[in-house]
Amino acid sequence: MLSVARYGLPTASLDSWGLVIIAGGYSGTGSFSVVDVYNASSRAWTTAQLSEASAGLAVASLDSYGLILFAGGSMNYGSPTSAVDAYGPCPPAYFSTLLGCAPCPAGS
Repeated sequence: MLSVARYGLPTASLDSWGLVIIAGGYSGTGSFSVVDVYNASSRAWTTAQLSEASAGLAVASLDSYGLILFAGGSMNYGSPTSAVDAYGPCPPAYFSTLLGCAPCPAGS
C-alpha cells in the first residue's frame, strides 16, 4: 500500500532486483516528495524522498545498472522543476545524492 494517497506519479521497476518504485504525485493540496519502494522478494514497502516535491516526472529504468532516474515534473500544480534524482539498490559511488539504498542481492 502506498504511504500517501496521491495521483500523477510515475512508476518504474528494476526487474532483476525485484523492486517497484513509485515517486512523487499530487493530492488535493499540493505535490509530494515521497518515494514508495516495493521489494517483491520480502513483500515489504519502504520509503525515500525526492529532492523536490513534484508530480508528472519522467522516469527511466536502467535495469542492468540497477538505477532508476526521475527527472523534471511540476511542483504545486504547474511550477516546473529541473531536478533529477537517482535511486539505486546497489549504487555506484559517482551517484552521491541518492534517494535511498537497499541491500544488494546475493551474488551481485
